[in-house]
Amino acid sequence: MRHTTEVPAPNSRAAAAAARRQQLLEVAEQLFLESGYSKTSVSRIVKTAGVAQGTFYLYFSTKEEILLELRRGVLRRLRRAFKAAASSDAPPDARLAMGFVAVAEEVVRNVPLLRQFRSAETAVQTEQVVLDGRNSMAAPIAALLDDGVAAGAFVVDSVPIAAHAVLSLVSDLVYTSAAYGEPAPIGSLVPTTTRLLLRSLGVAPLRIDELAPLEAP
Repeated sequence: MRHTTEVPAPNSRAAAAAARRQQLLEVAEQLFLESGYSKTSVSRIVKTAGVAQGTFYLYFSTKEEILLELRRGVLRRLRRAFKAAASSDAPPDARLAMGFVAVAEEVVRNVPLLRQFRSAETAVQTEQVVLDGRNSMAAPIAALLDDGVAAGAFVVDSVPIAAHAVLSLVSDLVYTSAAYGEPAPIGSLVPTTTRLLLRSLGVAPLRIDELAPLEAP
């Protein structure tokens, strides 16, 4: 009887390649968090992953490319968190408040990795990834603001600018609070910032108290 070697189906090879690529991403993320981006070499990544150095270059051309892909992953998680929280049948102002809180919570979960991104952000390519990510994140915010304007819940002079302003509150102010506790701990900063956001969009004071109550001192 002649034995034949079974050739993996194309989709099996693709799944194996995707799994290997994901493994390299996860190992690199672990090492970046343990030792820092600058102190983690490609050789250390492949040694920890248990693969040959040539295998790394089948999936990534440089260590920076891995960092950029990890950054894209965080941006995708932030976008999913906002869209999931803002996809209910609630009024637009409630959906915006819930979306803001959800994204802030996701920022808190990703602070260690976000620190690595900020310490390594020097290349133009990295800046482009950040810009692309901000634009993709601003899109669902802008869509929700449009809904609010149409429903009479928001007063907005420029929806695109307002969407990026909302995003800046998350990417800068919330990150600084989550990472360093400044200008206030995250537990008090998020409701205060949510109130500021809703007030700037023309939401009535009583409605703001309902959507983002402040804890009694």
